[in-house]
Amino acid sequence: MHLASKKLSEVKKISLKQDSSSEGVLSVIQSAQDIPFKIERSFFIKVSQAQVVRGKHAHRTLSQFMICLSGKIEITVDDSRSKCTYELSGPENGILVPPGIWCEQIFKTKDSILLVLCDAPYNESDYIRDYEDFQSYVKQQNEILNRIPIRLNLGCGGRPLPDYINIDMDTLEQIRRRYPNHEFSDDLMVVQYDIFNLPYPDNSVDEIRADGLIEHLPFIDEPRFFTEIVRVVKPDGMIYLSTVDFEKTVREWLETEDDWKDFFRNDQEAILNHHWFGTYTYEPVNRWGYLTATIYGSQNGAGQFHTNCYTEKKLRAICKHMNLEVVSIERFRWKGDRDHMLGMAAKKDHKN
Repeated sequence: MHLASKKLSEVKKISLKQDSSSEGVLSVIQSAQDIPFKIERSFFIKVSQAQVVRGKHAHRTLSQFMICLSGKIEITVDDSRSKCTYELSGPENGILVPPGIWCEQIFKTKDSILLVLCDAPYNESDYIRDYEDFQSYVKQQNEILNRIPIRLNLGCGGRPLPDYINIDMDTLEQIRRRYPNHEFSDDLMVVQYDIFNLPYPDNSVDEIRADGLIEHLPFIDEPRFFTEIVRVVKPDGMIYLSTVDFEKTVREWLETEDDWKDFFRNDQEAILNHHWFGTYTYEPVNRWGYLTATIYGSQNGAGQFHTNCYTEKKLRAICKHMNLEVVSIERFRWKGDRDHMLGMAAKKDHKN
């Protein structure tokens, strides 16, 4: 099955709920009810003269909902193949602009005010401000989405894999800066897809990997993640997950000496010398060393906090709940000498 990058059919004009009376009009916008995302950021643009052009950029991952509060505004959307223009002249309707769409706004009157609701905070690296760069981005996305077989490596971090579509919060260049002692091929595909809303139809993905990811998911996101990966993977498609073996880690923590040495440090010297609360080792020499980081995450930066935990029985129970067949369970040490890990291979049942 061949897919396509974002197209104009995914741009939507949405009518807003209004309560009219002799005193005026009340318009209501509720996250995930009136618009299909949780609002994380909002801003408005007021111009001082007519015919001002704003926007002229696309976003890699950000979704936006645009409302004309007053005046008249033309919103032009472009998927690199075709364009469409919407005219808004009041708060009765708004335009949903998904990521991967070039967007420009023309403020037709000087009293025009545009309100923009976003599903994520400001992030300059998410912007594509040059149109030729946008065209190249769309071409790359089409190549990625049309790759056969489709193998996804979710939350790849510093472990992007060849022949996989590697999905992470960081771009390849950001990964290179984060891991300066590693070399990463230019041929690697690293994209910033939403792991809870993957751009693939049901039953279309051949394989999914997620190494050292699920322990980072808050409780509320755990069912969203498992529901999404089961949705996109093919019947008989494989899912490989690895995570901290919480039971073994806790047992080892309880059996280890209670010998606190020092407060946590994450400066460069401490990281290079494996400070770990003054123990200077990955070995479980006391409770308040790397064992504590195994439970709570390394906490050296964003995305390095553990907010969930797993045992073999829990993984098997989740698979049963999701109609996944457990093929194998293995135990190993992360990077050979660190966290006690569980590795699970599971296959999607035809009942899904």
